[in-house]
Amino acid sequence: MATPDNPDDKAPDGRDPCDELDRQIGFASPDHLRGESRPAPSPEPTAAPVEPEPPLETPRSQSVPDAPPPPPEPSMIAGPEPVVAVAPPSRPPVRRRDEIADTPEGIRAVTLYALILFAVPTLGVSAVIGILAVMGREAPSDPLAGSHFIFQKRTLWGAALAAGVGLILIVVNLGVFVLFLAAVWTLIRGAVGVFKLKAARPIDNPMTPFL
Repeated sequence: MATPDNPDDKAPDGRDPCDELDRQIGFASPDHLRGESRPAPSPEPTAAPVEPEPPLETPRSQSVPDAPPPPPEPSMIAGPEPVVAVAPPSRPPVRRRDEIADTPEGIRAVTLYALILFAVPTLGVSAVIGILAVMGREAPSDPLAGSHFIFQKRTLWGAALAAGVGLILIVVNLGVFVLFLAAVWTLIRGAVGVFKLKAARPIDNPMTPFL
């Protein structure tokens, strides 16, 4: 600020330069005390907000309805597949008991089983008759009668072979044992064959030497 001791420091218009400086920087100068107020700073011009431009509307593509598909040709229409009938596997016909007894094969099979069962009481005489009955004959074409015929034939020949071996082994005291086993084997096979024949069932494996 200007002091009374330095009157030469005043400006030509009579104002003290220090007062002007004080007024600019905000100090209380004599002019300010007399009621002169600082000019308010002019507000800075603000830029007007820029409105966004509306998006350009793209022309919508006009949807063209699809044309209906052409009707299928008569030859292209799939119909139901033909059902091929599959024949079941052939099985031998099952006969009744009365049908087996009335046929020649059935009567022959029953007769041979009787000769087999009476082989032990007749000391092999009926077995020899049975061997003569089956010798040189072929098995019947019927599956049931054929299986029993083969079973009977092998039983008679097996019994004859075992009886011959037993007679030879009598010298060494083993013949009686072999003859006993041959008799039991012959009776059991004859009984099994009779039961299956009465039930109209074939022999599963007529070639086996066992039961």
